[in-house]
Amino acid sequence: MPDSYTPPQEVQNNARRGLELRQEFNRGGTAVGVARARDLSNGKGISPDTINRMISYFARHEVDKQGEGWADQSNPSAGYIAWLLWGGDAGRTWAEKVKRQMEKDIEKQKDDFSIYIPISKMDDEQQIVFGWGLVNKINGELFEDSQGDLVEDYELEKAVYDFMLVPKHDEMHKRIVPTSKVVESFVVTDEKLSKMFPGESIPQGKRGWWIGIKIYDKEIYKKHQTGEYSGFSITGSAQRREV
Repeated sequence: MPDSYTPPQEVQNNARRGLELRQEFNRGGTAVGVARARDLSNGKGISPDTINRMISYFARHEVDKQGEGWADQSNPSAGYIAWLLWGGDAGRTWAEKVKRQMEKDIEKQKDDFSIYIPISKMDDEQQIVFGWGLVNKINGELFEDSQGDLVEDYELEKAVYDFMLVPKHDEMHKRIVPTSKVVESFVVTDEKLSKMFPGESIPQGKRGWWIGIKIYDKEIYKKHQTGEYSGFSITGSAQRREV
């Protein structure tokens, strides 16, 4: 999958027009929107993470089209100017097209995996073991996982969501355990933490996939309690990308 995607001419033109209107009417968009417009208007390569942010922006601001002054060139609304800064309708169509291609590329590059997860926490009363299924960032920097891969947030989320459709827990790589179930799964990202705790200081540290598995088999859980098993394993598939 490419590291960046070049916006087509129509998207560049829309972003440039948005910058012109913002300067003329002194409204519309934020500093982030202006930065995005500058990249788009200059034909700068757009990263996969930014493609996802573009799609999120358009989904959130579709309602702005109902506002007064939308597309009025003599007196455009702030929402319309902001929309153009992100590439306008052409930008939305392009971002969604790129997103579909990204997903196809990820599917093609998937490899089967088996991850060993050291236990970080145990709940003896409920027979649940917890741990980091994968740490992809530490203190904001990409972290090389146990298989030597660097995993971006959107790639990790896609892999985890796919896994959760058919989760498989195995007993120390020996066999699939039918009497276990994933009861907690959370991909921890800075974006999610900022939404969960708006206006609060978010601590640095690990980011990635936190998972909890309930083990119904008392004998297997006992092996975790005694230390015979120091962790647990899961199997699935994910994208491998050269860096």
